[in-house]
Amino acid sequence: MSLAGARHVEVMAAMNDFPVGATTLHLAPEDVWKRAAGAESYVPDAFAADGFVHCTNGDENLIAVGNRYYTADPRPFLALTIAIDRLTAPIRYDDPARTFPHIYGPVNRAAIVAMRTVIRDGDGEFIAIANDEVALQ
Repeated sequence: MSLAGARHVEVMAAMNDFPVGATTLHLAPEDVWKRAAGAESYVPDAFAADGFVHCTNGDENLIAVGNRYYTADPRPFLALTIAIDRLTAPIRYDDPARTFPHIYGPVNRAAIVAMRTVIRDGDGEFIAIANDEVALQ
């Protein structure tokens, strides 16, 4: 089997962990997202160190992640919605609760289907995801 064929099998096997039409969320600093404009794929800054793209299932969990890791970061953040069945990179759960999937490769633009603004208070706390969804695909 070719390398491309083996990669496709790996991607498809991992996708079996997710229902058809499932999405996940990625918390992205707005400036990092804008820097990737026009690129074929999105790669967050932490990808080089982590080797995967962190994702989160559910708005409440995404807010909790923001408060756990990014309250000291003053930048505006976005919630990117990723359609799992459109990914070209493997995705899998590495946590027993199956809440935080990891994408093991760049996120192809066709998989990022929407974005919303993340609302923060004056102290940097993440409080909600705005109802301002912008469809990207």
